[in-house]
Formats: sequence, structure tokens, C-alpha cells
Amino acid sequence: FGLNLKGRVPGDASFTFLAAHQRTWANRAGASWRNELSVGDRKLFKTEFYQPWSFDSPLFAAASFSYNEEPIPLYSQGHVKYAELTNSYLKLGADLGVALGQYGEVRLGAYRSRVRTDETLGNAYSYLDGTRTTDTGLRGSVVVDQFDNPRWPRHGYFVNGQVTASLPSWGSSQDSRFYSLTGESAQSLGEMTVRLTGKVKGNLNRNPDDYRVQSLGGFLNLTGYQTDELLGARVALARLMMYWRAASLPSALGSGVYAGASLEMGKVWQQTFQNKDTRWIPAGSLFIGADTLL
Repeated sequence: FGLNLKGRVPGDASFTFLAAHQRTWANRAGASWRNELSVGDRKLFKTEFYQPWSFDSPLFAAASFSYNEEPIPLYSQGHVKYAELTNSYLKLGADLGVALGQYGEVRLGAYRSRVRTDETLGNAYSYLDGTRTTDTGLRGSVVVDQFDNPRWPRHGYFVNGQVTASLPSWGSSQDSRFYSLTGESAQSLGEMTVRLTGKVKGNLNRNPDDYRVQSLGGFLNLTGYQTDELLGARVALARLMMYWRAASLPSALGSGVYAGASLEMGKVWQQTFQNKDTRWIPAGSLFIGADTLL
């Protein structure tokens, strides 16, 4: 269980309640059933059944179902929110994959999703209210995770890549290609850690009526902008973080207390409703944090 609280000045305050459940060894081959739930600012329910081909085989199959609501805030040039759209996704997926031991996994599969767009704040885009689209196609993904800590890594690297291809011949109302790639590396000298992050994602051949958008904005994601303030067809972000473990905590409580800074650079292509590119935007932050049971 968990709770996510956010507040921005000026800006909104929000909360999300989190819960997850996993049943392991559902059968002799080592199947697992995982469920995720988020309630609040971002709503999500996802369930997946993961089935290895045999007890000692790296090959597996997975079937999933999910429902999530993704708010899309719309801001003026003065960083004031004047409207909000919400995409509601209903998704089915089936994958075949290979587990890479302690490194990660590779998947290839098919998906089908139905998306409904509603205007949940304001009336600037009422013509979009109730818009429905269908997306069906193929997808592939690879994850390699060698971080020693998922929140405040001090050593290791992380790679997450995904591609999808919509197929109108399978009933998709879209004909776009989506890609996402994130790469990170963390190295420490004593109590000081340097963490480099690069990510790109976007839609190719995106139709004007396709309101699946990419975003930048928020803490460590172009700090200083509101969360998801910059919207477009494609986005890129480069980030350098340096943080110092000011104090260690007992392992039963967490890993430590940290202080640090970030330098960020981001760009958005084909901004939503403007169809123009931004310049490369610099940003940065100073922060303190702690990795604890909470």
C-alpha cells in the first residue's frame, strides 16, 4: 500500500492511493498473478497473469487487462490551467517473452485498446467531449534493470524500450507508430552519486484527431513547469543529477537521507493545438529527500 501527495505553488494539490498484490507460485511452473490499483488524481486498475513455459524455462507468456484514466491539463502561456481533458483507456494485451535472468526481460505481443476523451474542466474543447478511438496492433519491449535501488540508485544502469505499431487491418482507427526509450546510469564515489538520464518518446504519423500525447513538466521532468504542462507528439529529456547521502538509516527503516541538485534540458515537437516545436528548454532544481519505509 502507498500514498502519493503532491502540491505546487502556484498550482494544484493532488493525491493518489496505491495498492498492489502479487501471488507467486500459482502453479508448479512458477506462474504469478499481479494486480495494481491507483485511486485519486490518477486512476488505474491492472491485472496480469504471467506463465513460464516450464519450471526452469526462461520463456513465458503473459495476458493482461487494464483500465486507467490519464488527465491532460491545458495551460496558458502564463502557466495557468484553463482546461483539462481526460483520456480513459481500456486495454487488453497478450505477450510472449524471454526472461533475462536477473537482468530483465524481452516481450513481443499484441494489444487492443479503446480510448475515450472527455473534457473534465472548462469548455474550450467541448467538441472533443466523448470522442472515442480504437487502437489495435503489435508491440515489443525490453527492460534491463541493474540499479541497486529503484528510488535512489548509487550504482548500476537501467534501460527501458518500447515500440508499438497500430494496424488498421486489425480494426485500429489509428495508423501510428509509438516509441519510447529511457536510459540511465548511476555511479558513486564515496557518498556522492552522479546519475545520468536520457529519454525520448513519441508518436510517428500521428493524426490530428489522435489525442494520445506526450508530456514534459514537473519535478525532474523540466522542473519549474507544472506537471505535464508541455504537450506534443514527441518529447526528449536529458538530465544530470548529483546527490549526496548525508546520513545513513538502519536497513529496517530505509537507505538514507539525501541532498542534491539537477540540471535538465528538454524539447517538445509538434505541440498539441499549436503544431510547432519548442526550443531546447533548460531547467534545474535543488532538493532534499529520504529513502524510507514511507
